[in-house]
Amino acid sequence: MTSNSAPALRFDGFDGEWNVISLSDHATFSRGKGYSKADVGTGTYPLFLYGQLYTNYSTEIRSITTFSRMNDGSVVSTGREVLMPASDVTPTNIVRASHLKVPDVLLGGDLNVITPGDGIDPTFLALELTGGSSRAELLNNIQGAAVKHLHLDPIRNLKLVVPSVKEQHAIGELFADLDALIEQHRAKHKNLQRTKTALLQRMFPQDGTNEPELRLGGFSGAWETVSFDSLLTRVEIGTNILGSTRYHGVPLLKMGNIQRGFFDFSSFERLPDSAELSSDSLVRTGDFLFNTRNTMELVGKGATWMGESGAFAFNGNIARFTLERVDTKFFNYLYNHPRSIRDVNKCATGTTSVAAIYPRSLKSVQFQIPTIEEQHAIGEAFSNLDELIAAESRYITQLTQAKTALLQRMFV
Repeated sequence: MTSNSAPALRFDGFDGEWNVISLSDHATFSRGKGYSKADVGTGTYPLFLYGQLYTNYSTEIRSITTFSRMNDGSVVSTGREVLMPASDVTPTNIVRASHLKVPDVLLGGDLNVITPGDGIDPTFLALELTGGSSRAELLNNIQGAAVKHLHLDPIRNLKLVVPSVKEQHAIGELFADLDALIEQHRAKHKNLQRTKTALLQRMFPQDGTNEPELRLGGFSGAWETVSFDSLLTRVEIGTNILGSTRYHGVPLLKMGNIQRGFFDFSSFERLPDSAELSSDSLVRTGDFLFNTRNTMELVGKGATWMGESGAFAFNGNIARFTLERVDTKFFNYLYNHPRSIRDVNKCATGTTSVAAIYPRSLKSVQFQIPTIEEQHAIGEAFSNLDELIAAESRYITQLTQAKTALLQRMFV
């Protein structure tokens, strides 16, 4: 670490080099006090528990939803504390810090508590400990095997590179606002998912009924009960050519890429450049793909492919269903309705870890369908909702990536 340095990106109006300080000269250090599950909900004092740093992490903590009573030796916040978990099962979860901006909060056990003096902005310190140059040093000082521990001494002994308090504050405000924006879109994403779940319940008939509670405008009448066998005209199994992340040929859909009603492309394999594929092994727009083998919990996942025809191949653990009398976009949501998932899972055979559902065993499964016109309208409505959900997910990813990039460029 050099004694004088500056980050690659700065706000207008700030210049000059940042300086090295010893954290021990500018902060006090303590630990929170343990509270049992029996203590939670027994009083009116807000209580911060270390698990919130994992489940709802943000650079600044501005609200508390857990309450308890004051005990002997309770540690109470002033609004300047920076909190870090003292233990976890993974090192990366320990090296995260948040500024608790709320005063008069009880600080629970397993928390490292750092209270900076006037020369350090608490939010800036939380960012530095989480994503600055201090992170690598803290990771190197984590101890333990099954359970990892971060003690106060490695934090106390840190050397930090910091600008003026005014620039620290400006940096802290930027990232706090960015965290708030990310949280806002996460909440919107969650609300859209809840809306979809509620609509799936109301726009499809419930057990013992033949009409849904909620209809799109202009549609009425009972839905027809049909067997899957009456809808299915053809079943095709994908290629047996093995894929690999080392190959550069046609991308290959495997069972892990099919989720319930959508496809996951976070990782996928490709086929060899030399692979000779028949058209039957390539996915077409509107195909319904079905996962024939997986764990007992996951076998039978299915989704309608709405991507480009011929862009992906699918392997031998996946079946393609050709259907008639049913809109495949609508069928994507019908098949992934909780009742349908329940009925399909009854067809599974095997063990908890290795199970299969053979297409022929699905023939007796029954579905309820409306007219093709109403099917199309329902499919479009849910497809549009899914596009909104996916757009929010992409935006959250972009904001998170932007935060990571800014941390790298705005800290030394």
